Amino acid sequence: AFAITNLIGNSAAGVNVPNVMGMTQDEAQSQLEESGFTVKVEEQYSTDNDKGKVIDQTPKGGTTADKGSAVTVVISQGAEPVKTVSVPDLDGMTQSEAEAALKAANLTGKATEVENDDVDAGTVFWQSQDAGTTVDEGTEIEYQVAKASETVNVPGVLGKSYTEASNALSTAGFKVVNGGSGYQDPASCDDYAEGQVMSQSVTGSAKKGTEVTLVVSKGPKTLTVNVDNLGLVGMTQQRAQRTLAAAGLKYYVSSNESSSTVPSGSVISSSPGGEQEAGATISLVISTGSGTGGGN
Repeated sequence: AFAITNLIGNSAAGVNVPNVMGMTQDEAQSQLEESGFTVKVEEQYSTDNDKGKVIDQTPKGGTTADKGSAVTVVISQGAEPVKTVSVPDLDGMTQSEAEAALKAANLTGKATEVENDDVDAGTVFWQSQDAGTTVDEGTEIEYQVAKASETVNVPGVLGKSYTEASNALSTAGFKVVNGGSGYQDPASCDDYAEGQVMSQSVTGSAKKGTEVTLVVSKGPKTLTVNVDNLGLVGMTQQRAQRTLAAAGLKYYVSSNESSSTVPSGSVISSSPGGEQEAGATISLVISTGSGTGGGN
């Protein structure tokens, strides 16, 4: 009876399960079968272990199990292949529509608002990956949503020096354009000294980045009259007086002289000639006719 009981006890006794972690499938199967176990193989993706190696076993190594029982080993298939998807076309969508489209494609989005007056405010006008491009699932797609440009007050810089005006406009966010210099319009009620800004192209409010052209005064423009072009010689004294007055000039009769060619009471000559400033005085020599001149 003792011999029979002892034999039965030995056959049911547990066998030490070898530790096959990190072994290849062939190595693990060979060692387990040599220890009297059957082997059940399962596969699993793993990012932490080499492909083809044992990453788990049941029962664990170092424990005991019945001889002939199955030991399950899990073999790594390596990293799980990343699924790819097509990037949707976000152009013209609102931000919420774009986020929904990206989520449906298993992608994530990152939106940025950018001033753009060429498209409707609140719509997408740029994306980091072109529509139809194939990318990994979970890829972040950046996109830009248009917002209207903000308008700000344009500093009034008339009467300032060009440097002061340029600094004020630049600080406010505007682009300054040098429009050169010019003479002040004599008809203008404003009086800008030489070197002062007398004109700026944009006033009120405007978008930042707008160009503002500045023109600097050369001072008041002195009007000149070409006396020779008035044709005073041969005019009557009264007509010459009206002509000179209309041109902004004054006159006086410097002398009366006889002339065989110029009728009495008409202009024989005038001086000075050429270009004269407005307000200058022109002297006239008036004919007394063909008789003897008086020389007044």
